[in-house]
Amino acid sequence: MQIDTIEAWVEAGAPEGNPADLPAPIEFPSGAEWQLADQLGPPDLIVKSSPYDVIANGQDQWWMPNVPFEGLDQERFLKAAEFKPSYPLGKKVVHHGHAVLMPEDGGRTVALARYGVGKSWEIFPEGTGMRVPTDGTIAWNLHYFPVGAEGADDVVEVGLWFYPEGQTPERETVGEVLFRVDGLKGMARGQDIVIPPHGYQVLTGTHRLDSPAVIHSYRPHLHMRGKVMTMEAIFPDGTKEVLNQVNKYDHNWQIAYIYEEDAKPLLPTGTILQFTSVFDNTANNPINPDPEQWVVFGRRGVDEMSHAWVGITYINEEQFAQALAEKRLLRFRKL
Repeated sequence: MQIDTIEAWVEAGAPEGNPADLPAPIEFPSGAEWQLADQLGPPDLIVKSSPYDVIANGQDQWWMPNVPFEGLDQERFLKAAEFKPSYPLGKKVVHHGHAVLMPEDGGRTVALARYGVGKSWEIFPEGTGMRVPTDGTIAWNLHYFPVGAEGADDVVEVGLWFYPEGQTPERETVGEVLFRVDGLKGMARGQDIVIPPHGYQVLTGTHRLDSPAVIHSYRPHLHMRGKVMTMEAIFPDGTKEVLNQVNKYDHNWQIAYIYEEDAKPLLPTGTILQFTSVFDNTANNPINPDPEQWVVFGRRGVDEMSHAWVGITYINEEQFAQALAEKRLLRFRKL
């Protein structure tokens, strides 16, 4: 009956029905809004980059100002952060960026937020936070890519959500950590990226964990010839497990893959993380700008990179034993 009705409608030229029966138009959210606001409310603190004049045409641009960090009167623990380019221009031209806090006392730097097209925010797992000092300077690293539109005084914002004052989460995280995927330890990264015209290359990088760790997210970073990146764990007993594989990597839409609670890799001391990158410089790669070129390491999109951003929290042996027991209990309850 339904098929007959549709056939009759098509044969009649697909006439429009009563407009009064149409659903209300979809109201899409503005790109100027904080994506995490519905879940977490407005940010507790917003930090801003120095203004930058966006050019309409040209090569890749990098804006790397240092801006004083202000707004906290006591040390706090970060629960979530969102990186927000301006709207509409910044959303078009900011390809990726970092906002890294350099403490005034010279202590460990704090990556407040990292951004890539497709990944704008991060919420740490429950009971996990990043320690943020009160004083320092934010080192901004912003990659602008001209798209034919220009604008003066473009500003990038980062929204920060904290745990309540005085609250210390159970676990302290360092957030996303860069793991190199190359074989030249002790040298500048990426120096063994040499992809021939109409050819391929495979690179591998290994890293030993000196303490137990929990992985909560995985974000490969390659450029236009990058196609696959795999993350594996080689455990101290010699067994091996694939933790994640992105086999359709897209430089134009970079994703942080977030693990469910019972699926987060829980890794003992001595585990080796092994990463493998695959590059395709042939005409079969639809976003390859020029398969005739030799391709080496570089910051531009037409060059290549090979590393992974891994959301990781290092824990002690007691926390590892507790987390292992909790994970086993979660899986048992799902049986």
